[in-house]
Amino acid sequence: MLVQPPKSSLKRLIAGFALGTVMATAGTAAYAVNDPVVFSFASIGDTRQDPDKPDSTQLVPPNTVGAKLLVQDKIWLQNSKAWGRILRSVQAQKPKMFFINGDMIMGYRNAVVPASWSSAAPALNAVVNSDITQLYVQYAFWRGMAANALETGTYMMPVPGNHETECKTSISQNGVACPNGDKKSTADNENAFRANMGDLIGDLSTNQRFSSVVGKGATNVRGLTSATAPQAADTVGGTDQSYLTYSFDIETNGAILHFAVINTDPTGNDGHAPTTWLTTDFSDAAARGVSASKPVKYFVFGHKMAFTYNYTTSPSIAAGGLDADTTPRNNFWRLMAQYGAAYFCGHEHTTKVVQYPDPTNTYTAKNPWQVLVGSGGSPFEAARLCAGVTGGGAATSCPAAPTTAGPYDRWYAWALVNVHQSGAVDLELYGFSDSFGMTTKIQTITAFQ
Repeated sequence: MLVQPPKSSLKRLIAGFALGTVMATAGTAAYAVNDPVVFSFASIGDTRQDPDKPDSTQLVPPNTVGAKLLVQDKIWLQNSKAWGRILRSVQAQKPKMFFINGDMIMGYRNAVVPASWSSAAPALNAVVNSDITQLYVQYAFWRGMAANALETGTYMMPVPGNHETECKTSISQNGVACPNGDKKSTADNENAFRANMGDLIGDLSTNQRFSSVVGKGATNVRGLTSATAPQAADTVGGTDQSYLTYSFDIETNGAILHFAVINTDPTGNDGHAPTTWLTTDFSDAAARGVSASKPVKYFVFGHKMAFTYNYTTSPSIAAGGLDADTTPRNNFWRLMAQYGAAYFCGHEHTTKVVQYPDPTNTYTAKNPWQVLVGSGGSPFEAARLCAGVTGGGAATSCPAAPTTAGPYDRWYAWALVNVHQSGAVDLELYGFSDSFGMTTKIQTITAFQ
């Protein structure tokens, strides 16, 4: 007798053909009819554009002397062509949630009200060009691009990145140096993230939209108040980390899915994960798993990678993520290994999915996965090549891309994670080349969790 696959599988198949997706036969996960996918989520990072160092392929016309940024990219500072296609592609795959791992906006501004506004009628240009206005405009444009995803059944989950939380003096227009030093996070910028993304995060608790979009309510929500967010042990400056580091559960028939979003650039402690907070958070989730007699699957989403991907053999790439401070990074990864957690991140504008062992050799049974997907549209890490491009102006040269370590280092790519009825979890990596070719399945990991 012919057995018809579940409707969810049919939808996936149809969506794949609609995207022109090439399904690789080798290593492809077998979706058994008796173990269908019951929950899925996607993840990507770094959709912002860069006005000063754009990739040569992001100019119009591409790879051409005298090329310029797309007009809308120059104004709104999104890679609108790549990010728009990624959004449509992910929506067609119908994941329940889409985690965006930071650097959604160019940011780097100083979100304070300028002193010049104290006058009765500040000049229009002073208002429009101020840091706080520019920040809010960039957030608004990103939210506008992403808004339709909620209408089609995918909930957008924001993760703070350094471009959201840090201030860079050379970009700040307020006429004063960044308050905590160059490229350091500020409480005002953290407040701006909360103001522009907080409604999405707050829905985890109020469920005004979350449960209707996801189909399940979030439970055991933590981090939406200052009392349940990281404290001084993880944030030297002691700023409020609510809505910046938070966690929640989604329960399926076969497993408890525990999601933790972390701010890797808290004010006073840039470039560090909140390991103390996560230790308690994971321990509590494990106890809930024991109580429910279900395995707990741990998924962590942050901006800065724990292990820098050396995408080219010469020169060697310097540590630029959490690994810039190895002892705290090692403590963070030891915790990941203890619970077999998976870490989704960005910051490096490329993609690489790989396992790393516990550097402390404390927990050796599991090598956690780092899912680097900083490939949402920001200039490729190995190809910030157009010398002379400033503010989207004319380029004096746009050389060809260098040889990189992997075949997909210059691909726009995202991760899709599938949870099966049995509790089994697999990961699929999808993307398309910098020439905007066919969307392709790049990688499949059948025993991801």
